[in-house]
Amino acid sequence: MSLKKFIVKIFLFLLIVTVSQALIVQPDAENTSFPEKDLLDKYLAQKTEIIYFGDSSLYYSPANELDRRTIPDRMRAILQNHSVGEIYYPAYHTEVYQAFCEYIVKKENKPLIIIIPINLRS
Repeated sequence: MSLKKFIVKIFLFLLIVTVSQALIVQPDAENTSFPEKDLLDKYLAQKTEIIYFGDSSLYYSPANELDRRTIPDRMRAILQNHSVGEIYYPAYHTEVYQAFCEYIVKKENKPLIIIIPINLRS
């Protein structure tokens, strides 16, 4: 068998495997469960007005910080007449926030405000 035929066969095999996987394994956010999505569903069911998305920087504060509350905790203290929910996890980024927002759009109950942090380093 020539090298050219071998390369064509490998390419076709990889193409078939890739297409098959794409058809068989499709992510289904509606039926997938993980703690942050479950928490978001809880907030939506409770008609939470403000949802604050964040990453690990949301709950990290230096040891010498006098007020170690998270931004959502501070918001709750200031906006006592409004409900504030927080969804955060290490390494969350804009694509994750976008997926959450696309999920929220499909739901009946939606927050009035969604806050997404801006990371100038990314």
